[in-house]
Amino acid sequence: MQEESKAYREEESKLVKNQTENRDEAKRLRDIRKAEALRKSKERQSDPDYFRKRVEANKIKDEKISRNESLQSGEQTNDDEIVETTELEQDDPFRPSYAKKSTKVYVK
Repeated sequence: MQEESKAYREEESKLVKNQTENRDEAKRLRDIRKAEALRKSKERQSDPDYFRKRVEANKIKDEKISRNESLQSGEQTNDDEIVETTELEQDDPFRPSYAKKSTKVYVK
């Protein structure tokens, strides 16, 4: 009986030690990735044109979004762009299933 309990305690201590080692290794890797991300962020922000470029990129993105919204609502835009959905977009496996179905609502 004592041998079994001693073997059980040894096995349990090995498992706990293994779990703590795994957890410590994962924490160390997270800390390394975090430090690398902070370093890259500081490098980007040290560029004097960084924030100006970000503002311009955000303006372009907002213009595209507003243009797409106006096309979806049926309004005409100054640009003669026609947005078509391709079969590739319709068969996209990462697209949610509710987006593939018709969104028409029938009311009697």
